[in-house]
Amino acid sequence: MSSLLPADSTDWTSLLNRTRELLKTDESSSLDLARTNFSQTRDVLQAYSNLLLLAGDNGTKKELSKDYKKKLIWDTRAALRVALSSTSIQDENLRNQVLNSAVLELTWHEPILQILSSQKGDSKCRVLASQLLSNLVTAHRDAAHVITSHVALSPSNEQVTDRIRQGLTTTTTEPEKKTKGENEPPNWMDMLLACAQTNNREAMAGVVAALHNSVVSLRKRPRDDDNAKWLDERLALDRLLMSTLCRQLVPVGQIKALIHDNTQNNDDKDAHDTGGLGDSATEWITLLLTKCCKLGHFSKLFSSLAGQNKLPADIAIFPEHMVLLQCIHSELDAPGSKEIVLGGEAGVEEVIATHVFLSELCGSLRKNLPVATATDSADSTMNHHALVTILEILAASLGQDNDMISSTRSKLGESCCTLLSDAGIQLGALVDSISYRNEGRKSRDFVIQQHEQRVMTALVQLIGNVCFRCHRNQERLRLTKVPPLKQRINAGSSSAEEEEERNALHVLLSCTSLAHSCFTLREWAVIAIRNVLDNNEHNQAEVAKLEANKPVQSAELASLGIRVDMDTKGNVSVVPNNKDGGNQNDA
Repeated sequence: MSSLLPADSTDWTSLLNRTRELLKTDESSSLDLARTNFSQTRDVLQAYSNLLLLAGDNGTKKELSKDYKKKLIWDTRAALRVALSSTSIQDENLRNQVLNSAVLELTWHEPILQILSSQKGDSKCRVLASQLLSNLVTAHRDAAHVITSHVALSPSNEQVTDRIRQGLTTTTTEPEKKTKGENEPPNWMDMLLACAQTNNREAMAGVVAALHNSVVSLRKRPRDDDNAKWLDERLALDRLLMSTLCRQLVPVGQIKALIHDNTQNNDDKDAHDTGGLGDSATEWITLLLTKCCKLGHFSKLFSSLAGQNKLPADIAIFPEHMVLLQCIHSELDAPGSKEIVLGGEAGVEEVIATHVFLSELCGSLRKNLPVATATDSADSTMNHHALVTILEILAASLGQDNDMISSTRSKLGESCCTLLSDAGIQLGALVDSISYRNEGRKSRDFVIQQHEQRVMTALVQLIGNVCFRCHRNQERLRLTKVPPLKQRINAGSSSAEEEEERNALHVLLSCTSLAHSCFTLREWAVIAIRNVLDNNEHNQAEVAKLEANKPVQSAELASLGIRVDMDTKGNVSVVPNNKDGGNQNDA
């Protein structure tokens, strides 16, 4: 056993201190000092890795003294810190020399991967190893290529089957289980699970950072084989790894604390605020998920989380889907964010394809699910939340003003896409439902549930942004017929016949009567009406006709800061009362 754990005479603590001192004044001298011990660095990492592999062997425990193991752990920590210092230098040429030597020649990554894959060992060594792995793949294409080629994304089907069989077999001895695990090649999922099972979120952040930085580095490398998939594409299609990432987004301990707090404070309005649940691992997982989406892989990622290559018409939403959707939504809502999250780094075709996929996903979820109301069923509730979140994602993404999004708006207005028409019909159903429930009350006294406000705001924002500077979509909104609410027809409402003739533009204007109950809705209603009427004489004339027939109260429009004007030649326009129209994203 001792041959697997070579004695090392290097004073790693002293070397670390000297390296750090030199780094403050001369990176080149510091590097020269560290490079003299690069081979020893590899040896001590391998020695510690061997210790972890043999940790389950009782005989080894007896052979190795506690003092030896303690010294090895301290040496490993110091060696990892020296390696981190060497790979963190600012000079690009010097850093490339370090990585060429460390990865291409000395293969530091091999013992590092073994350390990270083991569920045993010192927590600090695990953190330092994960950070070093991230450094090795950052901004170095060749190093990233070598390391990612050496590491699978997740266990193979055969490995998963063997592990399940081992777990069910009671006669298998512990050493036998260990031996089988030793022969398995490393993979990213096992490294993540090892961090999770040791409750080491800091190390998990380093592992995810390494995976993210590998994706970025390899994107700068031309592919040798045109048929080969990029790492990010293979990543998006790997259900096991992506599901693991989504499940590890939020620390388990904080979720338990949140559940406990909610149980104790059911009346607290802030009980469901999850803004403080994140940590460094959360940030890196979010970065990785959004990076895949920016590269045009949202549809692949969403489908792989469902365990299918293509989504069926009766798609079921899983918790992992909600995690992905919330990540995208939070990225779009980030202050000052101007990046196109949905395929922006892959070009206009992927941007359009991703938005079309989301619109089709909305259609699949709508078929058996009323968007206007929440349900008691757990599955239906999750589907409902997914649908509303997707509407919010589309609304936020289409609110950007650039050529790619402009082309996307135009595509979504084609006859093959029903996103805009469906949004108008759903908005009509929701407005009718609220009006019917509050019949006999003044609009200022309407009771609107919180989830209804959220849905209505998302639909109004979506309609407004889809119609922004897009004449085709403005026309389609007016031409979309919206049927009346069935309850009103059954109740014999005298206005049923009139309501049958209304269109989605009428519905959008009628939202102004509900805006008193929701400030956000009021703001987006102003923007949506302006975008729908902008440079569209037919829509402006439609509003003027409604104003003349009094179906839309002028006081409601006035309260929103807009009015309908007609000049001496009969030209109709909708203008703000304060003469300041603002821009699309003022709200």
